[in-house]
Amino acid sequence: MKFLTLYNKSHLLSSSNVRRTYILLFSLTIILITAISCSQSEEETQNNSSQNLRMTFAVTDFSIGNNRIAFAILDPQTGVVFPKSLEVSTYYLDSENPNDKIQTLETQLRQWPNGKGVYTAEAEFSETGKWGIGINLFYNDEYHKIATSIIVPEKSQTPFIGSKAPIVETKTSTSIDTVSDITSALEPYMPLYKTSLKESLESQMPTVILFATPAFCKTGTCGPQLDVIKDLSNEWSNKLNFIHSEIYSNPNEIKGDLSNAKISEAAKEWNLPSEPWTFVINESGVIISKFEGFATKEEIEESIKTILN
Repeated sequence: MKFLTLYNKSHLLSSSNVRRTYILLFSLTIILITAISCSQSEEETQNNSSQNLRMTFAVTDFSIGNNRIAFAILDPQTGVVFPKSLEVSTYYLDSENPNDKIQTLETQLRQWPNGKGVYTAEAEFSETGKWGIGINLFYNDEYHKIATSIIVPEKSQTPFIGSKAPIVETKTSTSIDTVSDITSALEPYMPLYKTSLKESLESQMPTVILFATPAFCKTGTCGPQLDVIKDLSNEWSNKLNFIHSEIYSNPNEIKGDLSNAKISEAAKEWNLPSEPWTFVINESGVIISKFEGFATKEEIEESIKTILN
């Protein structure tokens, strides 16, 4: 595939409605992704097909080294589509030979609870600068080519894979007066609040920590992600610590108005630009995986098994 060189332009709900609301929020997330994609300029995203399919990322935090990328393929008329086949490759656009393929990625479709989903892959970026993602795909009995670009800095905003997890105190059920002091979840799953991150890291036990704000999530995926962590905790809590840390330090004082919200010290220390974020940390306190936005149970479980094996 000849790669196209691209350039960038300078209220809380009743518990009876929780599941229905999560499905709606997933749908709204897809709509948001579609809107963002359609607003991209031709210089940011180009494709060679008459159908005008687009690729849009569900992640934003890249760096040199190993990166989890998550993306959707969009048809402007119908929304998210799932090609019969696709091949994804990376290109270093700042090199002398920007059309030389660097890596062919192994992609997996991750189904979301609403029947939609994204593709994920592990990409290795060896240099800072502009990288291209090229896709060959087969959809609606036609072959299509899509190309887009990203800027890769030296370090990510959030703690990078292979680094030591920042040791911070997170609130626990023993450190507060009421559950609403530590979580905005309507139906808190208390095992996620029994151990602080500091205690977990010092115990030399593997840790999975989710930073999310279920009631005030801007992406609409915090609640579903919390459900995933609950399920994983039920199955793996004898071998790992599972923690939920609220993005805001005062969820009980927000009362539907985010101008009242205060970012928690843990979220500040981890330099989180969005929510939710999930990190998998080994027994030595080293981050081995991180997931921006929603990640399925199966995807996180794959990471857990690499630690335990």
